[in-house]
Amino acid sequence: HLDYPVVMVAGQSLPGGTMTMTMKSKGSPMGSVTKINIKDRKCEAIENKTTPAGTFLCYKITSTVEGSTRVATMSFPVPPQQTTEWFSFKVGSVRSETYKDGKLQGYQELTKFTKGQ
Repeated sequence: HLDYPVVMVAGQSLPGGTMTMTMKSKGSPMGSVTKINIKDRKCEAIENKTTPAGTFLCYKITSTVEGSTRVATMSFPVPPQQTTEWFSFKVGSVRSETYKDGKLQGYQELTKFTKGQ
């Protein structure tokens, strides 16, 4: 659960959050638990972001993501990564980028948007 205040301004700090994912395979007693901590969230700017789905007025939000994954009795750290998200109150996340040591590791981007069916 992450809060997106109705009123955001550039430079505003935002509350962080946590997430826990439990994954199991059918027929296997083993599974894994990943715990993610999202912190240092900040609204950096308010800007238009263009994707294949269109152009949206967005809040550019940065954060740090870290955590751990546990498989059976072994635990592995999830190295800290920086994220940048462009969030629109009209459609949600328009684009999200993940960085490690300043290098882009991957992204998710809205490519199509279908209004109410």
